[in-house]
Amino acid sequence: PSQCMRKSESKLYELCELLCNQFDKTSDVSIGEEATINEMKPLLNAINDFTINVELRFLFVKVLKILLRKSVNRAALGKNGVSLIVRSMNTVTTERHNLISAEMCNLVLNAVYDGKNVQHLIDVEGIRSLFRLLETFHDTIQASALGAIQGVCFVPLGRKHIRTFPQNIETLCALLQSEHRTVRARALGSIHNLSVDIQSIITILEISISIPAVVSLLRDDDPDICQTACGTLQNL
Repeated sequence: PSQCMRKSESKLYELCELLCNQFDKTSDVSIGEEATINEMKPLLNAINDFTINVELRFLFVKVLKILLRKSVNRAALGKNGVSLIVRSMNTVTTERHNLISAEMCNLVLNAVYDGKNVQHLIDVEGIRSLFRLLETFHDTIQASALGAIQGVCFVPLGRKHIRTFPQNIETLCALLQSEHRTVRARALGSIHNLSVDIQSIITILEISISIPAVVSLLRDDDPDICQTACGTLQNL
């Protein structure tokens, strides 16, 4: 049986790798099949199955990410699907698991393009998990988690939830000083998205480091970051 399992995993690995190599580098939403939750559930269960080779689990996450580019697949996730994603996202142990967690955040980013999934993410404490990943001091994980947070901040319900906990905004402001360009850009993008609501603006302004941190990015080497900093200050 173990030999059959190894052969099965080897074949699955080849198929998933072929799919990912062909489609992972494109953001074309026409790529991928429409799937029901019952069809996606084996993959969602597999990413939480620690008896499966970690390399294969990583590819399963990538396949799910590709599937969730389609709106019908995002809508099919439901609360249980989001819960399974968050459960796997919370796994940070070995370096390879770190990469799975980072890719899982990219999966969350695709999921929250459907506003209903933001509510599901709140219900299963997925936003709390995203902010917990920012404490890892792992640039790749931080950047990916911030990408998902930035997506959440695009949705009114997500902004309301995040500003309910001022420490979340304090964390974002602190990361504006990161040496990692993508981390700075996405932390700023999150604050920029938050700053479209007057209630969020009030919370941001109550944090002492917020304005100095944003102003400091007017001198950033990246012109895109400078431009976003200008827009954020204009909103504030």
